[in-house]
Amino acid sequence: MAEQERMRRLLRLVQEGNLDLLRDELRLDEIPEALSWRWGRLGDSLLHHAARSGHRDVLEFLIQEIGMDPEVANGDYKRPIHEAASMGHRECVSFLLERGASVDCLKKGDWTPLMMACTRKNLEVIKTLVEHGANPLLRNKDGWNCFHIASREGHPEVLRFLLDVFPNCWNTESTTGRTPLHTAAMHGCSQVVELLLERCQYQPDSRDSCGVTPFMDALQNGHVGIARLLLEKHQACPTAVDALGAQALHRAAVTAQDGSIQFLVSELGVDVNGRATSLRLPALHYAAKEGHGQTIQTLLSLGADIQAKDGKGRSGENSKPFFQALCDTWSFHERIPASACRGDAKSMGTFALGATPWIHPRVFWAFCIPWLSIYRNFCWSFSLGDTNWEFPAYFSPEELQCHLLPLKFLWNDPVGSRLDGQTHGSSSPNSIPQQISLEMADEQIIPGSWHGNRVAIAMPESRHSQREKLRQALASASPKKKPEKN
Repeated sequence: MAEQERMRRLLRLVQEGNLDLLRDELRLDEIPEALSWRWGRLGDSLLHHAARSGHRDVLEFLIQEIGMDPEVANGDYKRPIHEAASMGHRECVSFLLERGASVDCLKKGDWTPLMMACTRKNLEVIKTLVEHGANPLLRNKDGWNCFHIASREGHPEVLRFLLDVFPNCWNTESTTGRTPLHTAAMHGCSQVVELLLERCQYQPDSRDSCGVTPFMDALQNGHVGIARLLLEKHQACPTAVDALGAQALHRAAVTAQDGSIQFLVSELGVDVNGRATSLRLPALHYAAKEGHGQTIQTLLSLGADIQAKDGKGRSGENSKPFFQALCDTWSFHERIPASACRGDAKSMGTFALGATPWIHPRVFWAFCIPWLSIYRNFCWSFSLGDTNWEFPAYFSPEELQCHLLPLKFLWNDPVGSRLDGQTHGSSSPNSIPQQISLEMADEQIIPGSWHGNRVAIAMPESRHSQREKLRQALASASPKKKPEKN
């Protein structure tokens, strides 16, 4: 234990750059042993720690007086010069190069010290390495050279220097066919994109191995400004498709980039119902599959077809995220303004069936979570023909999330008339549904039937306990005739 504590103390002195105490603490008989000391999971030496901390005098002491090898590697094959270059310690880099460190040595992943320096804005270190013969055209295991790495980090000064010294270093692709322009667009480096368009000769809409263009990369990550730049200065095509047939619109729907979707549809006129892949999937389906409720709302507000079906006849409205998105938006309540939905609880809960013209007339979707999450104990009601129904709310918002997402009411219309929000026949028994079913998202349908003015729900025995409150609420619902007009 005493020996381990002593080693930790020596390491701390190296990290702090306390050379005087280090000289006093390190005994002559310990020097051979100190050459093999290692710390951490990767086995860093004292030299690694000195280079990482930027203490040139400690490096000089360890190499010249202790006799450490400047090329000592840790478990990732990282040398001290990798550490110094990565942290921007130019004096340490210069000293290590003077003492025989290899300028293009490779660590794990085939990264050179120059690549490490390009991960940060270390222009002086980069210049020092290049002056000592570093090769900027070397590529790591992913096919990235130092120019590609600097494009990701967003350092235009570094890129200008590399282009001045090696004019063709821009002409590179990764192992997946991605160019520095792809990378800069994806990471939102607008200054770098401008520089690349000005000084490099990338082909418009160059595609990687997945068929993705820089324009797609920009929009699927929400960088609308860069997308504009690519349109104006690089003639990017907003409707180009990737290897699967997806456009930028579909990719933006997957990543929930509503601003990009607005830009494509509202400003560029891209078809919001355009299909992708052999399955003919619209953007609405992508958003529903990923669970992006706000994006579903955005697409609907831009005119997305709620009943659009893919190549297998499936529609997005059957997904739970789609239901939740409709819970969170009031745009489909044509007869109830959004302001009313935040006001009187009674008016919030009253619908006309014609308020949802895009839904099949025999299917009425009632979403109550946004209301009951705020008004926990009011009586939620909706209108069915000339009958007003009230559902007492006994639920907390958490219980609503579990039990009432969403309520889907189906009815059989015995007279076959269209439920369009007008008076549904007369006040005879035929003016209200004869059967009612309740369906939970991703759950089986629970059948029910009318008994006078009550609703009887047949609850599956196995689910009785967890649906008890729901049963009570529905069983207590009773229709109230609207007052007759004089």
